[in-house]
Amino acid sequence: MDVSIGQQLIDLKRAREAGALSDREYERQRERLIDSVE
Repeated sequence: MDVSIGQQLIDLKRAREAGALSDREYERQRERLIDSVE
């Protein structure tokens, strides 16, 4: 099952808001996702 990039970004944001990811880790993962579609 493929999850859209948009959904992955939403999931990352929720993980950051829940404290599961630091701001730095969130930014790193977000950039990785965005770079994967360029």
